[in-house]
Formats: sequence, C-alpha cells, structure tokens
Amino acid sequence: MLILDLYVLRQFLKILGVAFFALVSLYVIIDAFNNLEEFQLYAERNAQNILVIVFDYYRVHALTVFDRTYGMLALLASMATIAWFHRTRELTAILSGGISKGRFVRPIVVATVMVSGLGIANREWWMPHYRDRLTRNAQDWLGDTPRPFVPRFDHHTNILLGGRNLIRGRQRVEHPTFRLPANLARFGNKLIAAYATYMPAQDDRMAGFRLVDVERPEKLAEIPSEYLEQQPLVLTAFDTDWLGPRECFVATHLTFEQLATGDQWQRFTSTRELIDQLRNPSDRAGADTRVRIHARIVQPFLDIALVFLGLPLVLRREQPRFFVAIGWGLLVVCGFAAAVITCHALGENYLLSPVLATWCPLFLFLPLAVLISRPFQE
Repeated sequence: MLILDLYVLRQFLKILGVAFFALVSLYVIIDAFNNLEEFQLYAERNAQNILVIVFDYYRVHALTVFDRTYGMLALLASMATIAWFHRTRELTAILSGGISKGRFVRPIVVATVMVSGLGIANREWWMPHYRDRLTRNAQDWLGDTPRPFVPRFDHHTNILLGGRNLIRGRQRVEHPTFRLPANLARFGNKLIAAYATYMPAQDDRMAGFRLVDVERPEKLAEIPSEYLEQQPLVLTAFDTDWLGPRECFVATHLTFEQLATGDQWQRFTSTRELIDQLRNPSDRAGADTRVRIHARIVQPFLDIALVFLGLPLVLRREQPRFFVAIGWGLLVVCGFAAAVITCHALGENYLLSPVLATWCPLFLFLPLAVLISRPFQE
C-alpha cells in the first residue's frame, strides 16, 4: 500500500508543480513586459545584469502568487490526479483489487494538508521576512523613489502625521506637517520641517520622527519638551542635548512600514503581529484586522473542505474527461471564493461580527462537503 500511496502522491506533486510553474511564468511574462523599462533603469544604475534584477524581484513576489492560489492549485491538482488515473484505467484496476475509493484518495488528502501547511508557513514566516520587498512595486524596487504620504492619525498622541512624500529606503518623510492637539498648543497648531527621519524605539523613549530644519514654530529651541504619561511626546533642544536648535522629536507607536504601506502592511504580517497590533494604542484596529486574524485560523479547515467539495465530481462511476474535470474544479473554486469574499466583506463593513463572518463559510461548506463525499465510501 505504501507503493500505491507514493505513486499517487508523486502524480499529485507533479501536476501541482507544473500548474504552479505555469501560473508563475504567466505572471512573470505579463508583469515583466509592463515593467521592463524600470528593470533596465535599475540595471544601468547598479551596473547589474537585468536578468539578475528580474530574478531577484520575482523570486520574492512568487510568494504572493502562492499565497493567493495554493488552495485552488491543491484542488485542481487533486481533481486532475484522479481524472488522470481514470483516463489511464489505473483507477479501475486499483478498485478491482479491493481498494476502496476512500483509501485511494487518502494520499491526496494528506498531500492537500501538506500544501495547506506550506501556505501557513508562507503566510506566517516567509512573507513577513520579505515584507519590505513585497510591499514595493517595480517603480520603487530600490526604495529611493518618493511616494505620496497618506496622512495617518495617532490615536495615542492625537497627532495627525502628514507630509508631502515618503522615501522608504531612507525611512524619511519630505516636508512633514504634523497637526497637533490642543494640549500641545504652546507649539502652535502644527509642526512643519524640511524633512523627518524615523528613529526606532530605545530604552528611554518611544519610536518616532526626528524633524530637521523646523519652520514652525519659529522659536522651537525656547519651548520645553512635552511628556505624555511620563513618556517623551515632543522633545526639543531646550532640554534634550542630542537635538539641534531647529530640531525636535515626535514620538509615535506607529511604525514606518505602517505609514508607508497602509493596509497592505497587514497582508504580509504574521498573525502574532496582527494580534499585537490590536493592542497598539496609536492604531485603533478596525473590523478588517479582526476578520483577517480569524480568517487565518479558519483557512486550513476551508482548504480541506474545498478539496472534499471537488473530489466527488471526479470520483463518479463513469470516466470524467480530463479538461471537463478541470472546468468543474474552477467552478467549485469560483463559487467557494465568492462566498468567502462576501462573508468577509460583510464582516469588514460591520454588517456581521468578525467572528461570524469568518466562520460562516466553514459552517456552510463543511456539512455540504461531508454530505457529498459519499463516493469515498463506495
């Protein structure tokens, strides 16, 4: 039986590998054609071969392709494997030998669990490790292109962080304009400077921005520093020796990545970091963050349910056509994805609770998958 399991598993992995390679190749061809000019420019600036830059870019972004498609690929590979055994008449011989359909599909289900495990590893470790690169596009691959800065409100300090542009590679904000609350009235209603550099947290202070060449207020060096809950909030040269006369420091719990990437930051963040984000006093996480956390917990179970929804379509008595089986698989994936996306959208827009919105697809599809999996028992 081990020989049969390995044989079925090898066929599954072969189809999965070919499908993923074809999908990534199609993505690279289409995307690289649109960004060829940027890659050529980077190659000239860094005196590198353009193929090296293209490979470096797409080997990282292939992780996002896998994250979006591994569930669909696992189902299609499962259905294509069974359809192939039907086509070669090997399934008939296996069933004639007294092996049940349930026993035959066992290695396929195990392989699907393995693919789901790779999806979890990709989402929790690999993509967070390459998060800085994954949030860059081809136009800003080196991180030195100014990008528009979308203002972000700090709910802990009540400061609205804004500016003209962001330069991610330098963690710098050009022409920052920070609007201040009423309790910081002695600084005026806003701080304006030539640029600001992000500084990570240290033992004696929070993380924040060091504003250089401050234009407003004019007599900044004569204003004492301000503290919030015994933590530095706005530091000035009046009582801070590492700041110049026209410099100040503004503390915030918001990271530079959050300011630079917005909601895209959550997609490439591990579940543990998302849970920590719920406790961040500077960023009031909305329903979308809670939906994303619960969705990651439910996702492995949905992957298994999706496979059990698709396999009975090809485990019929009559022989299914290979491409017809693939077509049925695509229909199942589209219907399944539409239901999941709809439920998540209801949760993100506060029409359902985040818990109900993420678990509802599982409650809907799991009993259906069990019901239509009777061919496994034949």
